[in-house]
Amino acid sequence: MDREETLKLLASGQDAWRSWATVMQRRRTDLEQTNRWETHPDGQGRNDETRAWLRDAASNFSSKELPHTFDEDVDLSGLEFPGYANFEAVTFKGVGRFSRSRFLTFTNFQSACFCNETDFDDARFSGVHPSEITNVEGANRIPNARFSRNVDFTNARFHGKSGFRKVVFERTVWFNRAVFFEDVWFRQVKFAGDAPFWSAQFCKDAWFLEASFDNEAWFRSTSFNGDANFTQVDFSGGATFDSANFGGSAIFRAAQCHGAFSFESTYFCHVPDFIQAHFSEAPHFDNIKIANLSGQNTNLASRFRALKRIAIQGHDYAREHEFFVGELKSMRGYLDTLGPNPLNWLRLSALNTTNQSRRILWRWSRLTANEREESLPVWPGGVSGSLRYWFGLGYQWLSNFGRSLILPPVWWTVSTIAFASLYLGFHDSRSNFAITRYDAFVSVLADWARHLGLSRMSIYFSNLSSGISPTPTCIAGPGDPFWAALGLSIRKALVFTGIDSPEKLNQLYACLYGLYPLEDARPGILPDRFVPIIPDTIAFTGVLQFMFSALLVFLFFLAVRNHFRIK
Repeated sequence: MDREETLKLLASGQDAWRSWATVMQRRRTDLEQTNRWETHPDGQGRNDETRAWLRDAASNFSSKELPHTFDEDVDLSGLEFPGYANFEAVTFKGVGRFSRSRFLTFTNFQSACFCNETDFDDARFSGVHPSEITNVEGANRIPNARFSRNVDFTNARFHGKSGFRKVVFERTVWFNRAVFFEDVWFRQVKFAGDAPFWSAQFCKDAWFLEASFDNEAWFRSTSFNGDANFTQVDFSGGATFDSANFGGSAIFRAAQCHGAFSFESTYFCHVPDFIQAHFSEAPHFDNIKIANLSGQNTNLASRFRALKRIAIQGHDYAREHEFFVGELKSMRGYLDTLGPNPLNWLRLSALNTTNQSRRILWRWSRLTANEREESLPVWPGGVSGSLRYWFGLGYQWLSNFGRSLILPPVWWTVSTIAFASLYLGFHDSRSNFAITRYDAFVSVLADWARHLGLSRMSIYFSNLSSGISPTPTCIAGPGDPFWAALGLSIRKALVFTGIDSPEKLNQLYACLYGLYPLEDARPGILPDRFVPIIPDTIAFTGVLQFMFSALLVFLFFLAVRNHFRIK
């Protein structure tokens, strides 16, 4: 039927349409039973009877040359389209209802525009001509629709909410470069053929919950500006998300993949959720980027653990360590805290009091009826949480979580100089040990500036002291107190024993702190046998330096192991 005949039949009512469809089905059945039904591979008739049926069974509502506009609501619910149904370039300004309709052969919605809600509930498409649905401005629902031939939504434009709930695509369906401006639902959809979504764009949320991909699913260069939810999706034939962009949350919780899975060069704005996801082969995570590694998501640590498990499955040591670092950081401020939270304690006190004046005093805490049921932990992670917080922070600062080859040596050098300054600060060879703490500190700064060749700075610090000589000498024995303090600090920082003799160490102590008895201490001269003075503070400081240096040496070798993947 041409356009005029089709619209006239539609205007006659649904009963007239059903009668016509029944007649056309009987004609085709008769042709098939008498072996007179003959078609070419492209669907065209081989004989006059077949060509006549294809012409009479076709329903042309609109075409590219003569587009039609339905100004009012259109109700095609429960109708049967025995032949080719052409809706090309049609415009539905009102509601379009196609629920329970049956499209038995090719159906063309190329360039169709749905300006209002469109209902395809329980519709069945036994065969769909390659079509391109564009400019869908209303909400579209196609639950339980069925496509048994190839379907093409390339360059589609869905301006309203779109739903493909429980749709069955028995062969390949194309959504290449399709744009969904509002939320779209593909819940419980079955993709029996390939499902290319190359360069598709989802401006809002995309829901693929419990969908099934029997063959390849292609999401290469696809943009998800909202949340992309693939919870419990079954990828039987594998999936490709290479160069995809996830601007919202990427959720693959409990997804099952039995084929190859690739995320090469994929961008994630937030940490993706692969909790309880299963992959028969480890997915490809090369060159992925996760922009925001932090957040207030309570299961962020679980997401990192799931990613770490996948990295272990793929023997990706670098990613495994990266996700381990993310897991540690994600617990800060949530499970791991600096210590007890006094503000929560005060809020709990305000919640438990019956004094109205105190309630007014603590009104800043926004006390409401719901807050009475809220959990306000004074110490969320307890002692263990605070210990993890501080140890994790130290692990990060000192070695970047065991990944830096530079930080441990730098901290070792800085700590060695700092401890040398402490050792030199306890040295005193001036005014019969009557020097004040301020003068001792200033003189240490002057000594460091002098040995570094900063003569002007050395003179400046010397002038700040109380007339003390800027050139100290050893209390007992030869040498320079500056080098003696630096040598003592280096020997304490080197955790390996046996690198120097105890006699040399005693000379350093004698130079800095003198001998027993103190009256025998003379600059430049040491007796054959002597006992150096070692202040208790210096002995305790030396133990602390040894422990700290041992930790830095361990972190350095740990970084070497991690860097070169030494087992």
